[in-house]
Amino acid sequence: TLALQCKGGPACTPPEVCCGRCDNDDAGNCTYLFTCTAASECPGLPLSCSDPGSCSAGEVCCAILGGGGAYLTTTQCATRAECDASAPSVYLCDPNVSAPCPYGGPCLSSKLAGFAGYFECR
Repeated sequence: TLALQCKGGPACTPPEVCCGRCDNDDAGNCTYLFTCTAASECPGLPLSCSDPGSCSAGEVCCAILGGGGAYLTTTQCATRAECDASAPSVYLCDPNVSAPCPYGGPCLSSKLAGFAGYFECR
């Protein structure tokens, strides 16, 4: 069974998603708080994968971006072609595996707002 690592918490078991709820500080900056829940019960940011290890063989964990690439809207398992067609998008990765990025390149801490603790291919 594939598992989805929910940042700062347990591994979620599909069909659960890792649901990010925005917690705004006094200045209005968003930090996501993540919990495992059913997708239908997620009022915030539903993550269905955190890296390729939470997807089937041959799929990548595709982070779909909004705001011209400024913020994350969702993640989903997809083929590389499907992810590339969903631009703007990035691949989420696991820096602890060999060759973590499908096109090569480094697997570095995510630069997406409120998404610290996850990694993306650059």
